[in-house]
Amino acid sequence: MLYRRKGSKIWRVRIKRNYLERPIDRSARTEKKSEAAKLERQILTELEQYEKGQVYGRKYKFNEALVRWVNSNPPDSWLPKIEQIMPYFDDSVLLVDAPKVANKMKSELIKQDLKPTTINRRLAVIRRVLNLAFDEYDMIDQPLSRKIKLLSEKGTARQVYLTREQFNAIFAAIKPERKTANTVHTKAGLLLLVFTGMRKSEALRATPDDWRPPNLIVKKTKNGKPRAVPVDPVVHFICDTMLPIDCTAGQLRYWWEKARKQTNMEHVTMHDLRHTFASWYADDPQSTLLQLRDMLGHSNFSVTSKYTHLMSGSELPDGFADGIDTTVH
Repeated sequence: MLYRRKGSKIWRVRIKRNYLERPIDRSARTEKKSEAAKLERQILTELEQYEKGQVYGRKYKFNEALVRWVNSNPPDSWLPKIEQIMPYFDDSVLLVDAPKVANKMKSELIKQDLKPTTINRRLAVIRRVLNLAFDEYDMIDQPLSRKIKLLSEKGTARQVYLTREQFNAIFAAIKPERKTANTVHTKAGLLLLVFTGMRKSEALRATPDDWRPPNLIVKKTKNGKPRAVPVDPVVHFICDTMLPIDCTAGQLRYWWEKARKQTNMEHVTMHDLRHTFASWYADDPQSTLLQLRDMLGHSNFSVTSKYTHLMSGSELPDGFADGIDTTVH
């Protein structure tokens, strides 16, 4: 539409479209309505071409941006989420249509009774791709990620801490189903998780070169900052002789899920071993929130502060491993 602001003789062009973040509102810089109408027709022609996929921003597909991001070596923690959104994003989905597809996916996941945190982690992948497509890749000319709203996570936080007895029960339930099944490295991997608070991907990437007693050096982290993780002497043998852990993430998950089912603890996730480490460490009266933050690799205190109520050093307290079965053979 053509209009003039109150008190002005200059014509302006205003056009709305559902896929635009905000209406186009441009000055025609003329007092002649016929000249303003020419500008309006020009903009409408450009929009028509845009809608037909003939100009900048429309021709790029979502998977083009996604592949470009994956090739930049994002943190391993993103990879499972990427796999989970792929059924919704085939090669025909254009970047400009991604918000619509994402919101449809969100509605379907809500109907499946998935937790808001789970849904939001998947939406975060799509938002990340769209942000990169806009900020760095120049594939789109609008910040489309704003059209994808996350669900409220208020009141959904979960903190599960295992007692030493509960961990022992799960650990003992991991037994070979057949003679060829090797569970030794699976058990070693679980011990590293519960005795260091490392993330699964960090533990499985550890190599002999990363072992600098008494610390394991984690080079590739979620926040991009390497850190030194103290390892309790009782599991030094794993770092001395068993790195890298000869077990894939899938194999580790298989034995973990089997063991927790056998022990009636199906609510416990493998990530809860990280919380468990934090709770055991915080139980020591000499422990500090600063040390715990550095061990876990949190970027700020707001994340670590959830363990404040458990607080009672950069070294693990004496007796940290008391009562834990560390026999992997």
